[in-house]
Amino acid sequence: MDGPVSLTTRIMRRAEEISPEEWNVLIPDTLKGYDLFRSLDSCGIEGISFYYIVVYRKNVPAGIAPCFLMNYRLDTSIDGPLKNFTNKIKKAFPSMFDLRGLFCGSILCEGKIGIMDSLREPFVKTILQCMENIAKEESASMLVFKDFFANYAKILDPLLKEGFYKLNSYPSVKMNLNFTSFDEYMNTLSHSSKDGLKRKLKKAERKGNIELEMPDNIDGLLDVFYGLYSQTFSKSNIQFQKVPKDFFTEVYRNLKSRVKYFLWRIDGKPVGFSFGLVSESKFINVHIGMDYSVAYEYSLYFIMFRDQLNWCLKNGIKEYHSGEFAYEAKKRLDFAFIPKFFYVKHLNKRVNPFFRLLCMFLQPENFDGVLKRMKSRYLPR
Repeated sequence: MDGPVSLTTRIMRRAEEISPEEWNVLIPDTLKGYDLFRSLDSCGIEGISFYYIVVYRKNVPAGIAPCFLMNYRLDTSIDGPLKNFTNKIKKAFPSMFDLRGLFCGSILCEGKIGIMDSLREPFVKTILQCMENIAKEESASMLVFKDFFANYAKILDPLLKEGFYKLNSYPSVKMNLNFTSFDEYMNTLSHSSKDGLKRKLKKAERKGNIELEMPDNIDGLLDVFYGLYSQTFSKSNIQFQKVPKDFFTEVYRNLKSRVKYFLWRIDGKPVGFSFGLVSESKFINVHIGMDYSVAYEYSLYFIMFRDQLNWCLKNGIKEYHSGEFAYEAKKRLDFAFIPKFFYVKHLNKRVNPFFRLLCMFLQPENFDGVLKRMKSRYLPR
């Protein structure tokens, strides 16, 4: 397909159809990059179809836009009594709040687009045309550019002229590790947060011995990890997409030394797990799981945080990125909130103005008091 400035495009269905060299030139991120997308492709996520729009200039790759197609639940961000109401409706009408959408971005992390600086405007128009064609073929009703940091504004804000609306998404959270010990970290907290964390940790230590293991691989532990992950996923009021068990196997196969596993036991029984991605200076917590029959009694979330932070400090990590959600706890632990945005439009032009009002209502801060209060403290990115 010809595009502006003599651009051509190809639509791939798997990341491995693109060479790692071409990918890494355009999207240079060793942790949430090529191998992570390959892992998502390979594990076969139910209800998800992946597309990779590759833009060429004179037969040379000049841009990559990872995309996926899924049925999105419009009540995903809703919490509280209204969530209970929508859940009751869904029992009678399971697809009541589903809208088929084509998303540019990732189901697992922040949005990424690889692009040559000189091609910003024609590139966006070209991938938008491709996305519209895919959406038409797949009967999708909306287009979404999902979870992009503010540094993509110059690339994506022109979408506003194409009928898109820019709205707040769930922020990422990170902590710069400008201290050398957990005690030094504790001294950076407010008085109330420090006392609260101390009480939780002491209470847990009085309850019994919580042991941390750091297995080198996933051998023999897949069922344990996935069972704990499934408990945490089911417990969350905000559920975007559950990954299948094979995802954990594929991540280990593709990323190996960059994957770090943590497993907590009480009296030999697995009660908590976490796996993250690690580079020389950065640790990204990807998924956690807990046994909720003991999680609150042992303040397990905070034990896991302490042990991971200690591991990061011991290994010279300078940035600790935690998972999304549980924002109240993360605020108290003094994580910084980094805003992300999504750009969305309904493909029916008559519906689109009303769709904007619905999306504005569904923004996360309307259902999370912490996010509403923390907007003024977001870090730019």
